[in-house]
Formats: sequence, structure tokens, C-alpha cells
Amino acid sequence: MNKYKLSLFILTIFFINQSLANTPAKHSFIKDSFKYRLFSLQIQSFDLTKKSYYERIFTKDERKQLSKADKYLISAKKYMRQYNSYQSDIEKQYTIAEATSNGKSMSKALKKAKKLEGKALKKGNKALVYYDKAFSIRSKIYTTAINRARLSDDSKNAKIGREVELRAKTLFDEALNKVQTVPVHDAQMKFDALKTANDQRLQAFKLQEAAFGFYANDAALNPDDYLKTDIDFVDTNNIITADTNFFPKYVEQYNPLM
Repeated sequence: MNKYKLSLFILTIFFINQSLANTPAKHSFIKDSFKYRLFSLQIQSFDLTKKSYYERIFTKDERKQLSKADKYLISAKKYMRQYNSYQSDIEKQYTIAEATSNGKSMSKALKKAKKLEGKALKKGNKALVYYDKAFSIRSKIYTTAINRARLSDDSKNAKIGREVELRAKTLFDEALNKVQTVPVHDAQMKFDALKTANDQRLQAFKLQEAAFGFYANDAALNPDDYLKTDIDFVDTNNIITADTNFFPKYVEQYNPLM
């Protein structure tokens, strides 16, 4: 290898290392995402619309709006699948770049990865737009409906439902904090933060739906699926407790775990 080729090869290696080091979203949220996957996999999910009490919980107009939100979710999931598909292709290109010692091949793989990242972000951001539209509808309706459905007695299901609600509130607050502190200097890091917040919202909705079920005395629900899940990835200073000013005064004064 002559001096010119050697110099070019060294510069190529330097460029690759810098590109890999500056590639956003590769490691920024690994710890949080790992914890979150452990958490989300433990939350049981069910189709609230299939439950016999669904029409008792929501008014006809609310059900109509929720159907609209479901359509937004279908679009959101479609674009997110496309984003994930691009991410898989991007990882393949970085694997090629890391495995080869040929400067030209590395450069080609990196360029292709960068191009795919731009396409992936477009799809991912479209997904988040539709998720936000669905969130706007569901959050308002769920909040109103759960205030109607909440049991005010000291029964077992009433206590379980309130505790599950509190866990949902903790997740919603953590998601809001992520949205409000999202990094703006890097498009991929911004997307990753917003996606994490969106994932937390989706899990919070699952918890709210479980609370609806407990308030409706749904015997098919297992409390352990919702109460024995550790929310260890959130800021402990933001965790909602039974003493938090969240429920009406007559509810605040007892510990739902007792």
C-alpha cells in the first residue's frame, strides 16, 4: 500500500469512527429503553371494546370519538412499522461498515445508512403525528370517563383501581416531562425521546383501561398483572402516591394498598 492509499485509508477510518460516534440514538436511551421493555412486557393488555361494560363506561359520542382515535392509531402503527423496517436496514449497513476493511465499501455503507436514516425519520415523525392525534382524543375521554366510573367505596376492586390509576398517572407525567425536555439539537435524539414518551403513554392507557375493568368488577383481570410491576425507570421524585392530590378529598385519605 503506497503512502497515498495509506493516508486515504486512515482518513476513511477516521471518518467512519466519527460518523459512528456521532450517529444519534444508538446508545443515548439504551438504559431507559431496556428498563422500559422489562416493564412494558409485564403489563397485560386486553381489548376494552370487547368488554360487556364498554358501553356503560363511554357515551355514544365518546365511543364515536374513540373510533376516530383508533383510526389514527392504525395509521401511526403503519408508519412506525415502516420506521422499524428502515432501522433494520440501517443496522445492516453499519454492520457492513464495521466489518469491512475496504475503505470504499465502508464509505458506501455509511452513505447508504445516512440516506436511510433520513427516510426512517420521516416515517417515524409521521407515526408520532398520528399517535399525538389519538392521544389528544383518548386522554380527554378517558379522564372524563374514569372520573365517572371510579368507585368511591373501600371495596377491594375500588382500591386496586385507584392504585392502577396512580401508576398510569405516574407514566403520563413522566412522558410529559420527556416531551417538555426533548433535545432539539439532534433530529434523531429528539425523535427517540418523543418515541419513548409515546411508548409510556401507550402503557399508561393500558393501565387506565385496567382501572376501568376493576371499577366494573371484571373478574377476568388479575391484580398482580398491574400491581406487581415495578416502575423503576421513572424519576422517583415524580411517582404519584396515595397522598397526592389526584383523587377527590374523600379518596386521598386512605392508602389503596392497605
